[in-house]
Amino acid sequence: MKEDNVVIEKPAVLDTNMWKCEGFEPQPVVETLWPILSKLRPKIMTTSEGEDITDLQEIRSPVIRGSEFCFSTDKIGKGVIFITVTIQHLVCVGVLISPNDDYDFPMFEVDHFEYSDNALFLIDMHPLRDIVADPWYREKYLDPIEPIWKKYLDLNDDIQRNDFLSPFLSPYFIRGHHKPVDDKRSNIARMLDCTVKYLEYYVDNVVANAEPVSDPEGKAFAIKKKNLIRDTYRSKDPTVELMSKQLGFDFIKRTWFHSCP
Repeated sequence: MKEDNVVIEKPAVLDTNMWKCEGFEPQPVVETLWPILSKLRPKIMTTSEGEDITDLQEIRSPVIRGSEFCFSTDKIGKGVIFITVTIQHLVCVGVLISPNDDYDFPMFEVDHFEYSDNALFLIDMHPLRDIVADPWYREKYLDPIEPIWKKYLDLNDDIQRNDFLSPFLSPYFIRGHHKPVDDKRSNIARMLDCTVKYLEYYVDNVVANAEPVSDPEGKAFAIKKKNLIRDTYRSKDPTVELMSKQLGFDFIKRTWFHSCP
């Protein structure tokens, strides 16, 4: 039986070939990650917080083009995959996922920012419980990723310590700023390899094995922390101010607002 609004094939507006860059070929992040995300059987979201967001599926302005695709599932309250190309020189691709209010599994985030001469990268699963007070949460959701984290730890140079992100990062985040080491951009490709491993673990183990929260206090804590993380992104991420100066505050506020799950 067909499920309404379930999207299995990669939406055409997420096709990287639509967003060419000058001087380099960006990593095929969307093409690589979509088959993993499709296992979730994502349902397209046409509204977010009471606002129609269908126009964000194809973003066009004089200096930026791209797409923002929002989805949900029976466990995921909101997921976002987006790609933007700014002045044909900077490619931004990201995936953000948060559970609905019945679940407390970690939020997922990956951001790829790629220029011709460098790239920035962040990946993490933000815990929605206190992992000191609730060690079972870390053992269930976070610790199994440690072997993958160690394998790609060379990508982690933590270039922005103690920024707005720091309070909600897990012990297994990876964040780096790297210049291509060769013509094949092999170290930049390694960022994508790492992303694949993290996302596969998240989809196949974290989301798949998550169960509804039965503890009212734990549920309330997870909801509060999830909302605080979302609101912190919306209010304190310096990217918003920087991009607003270039592209207009209203445009960036709206696209950024709905990309925060």
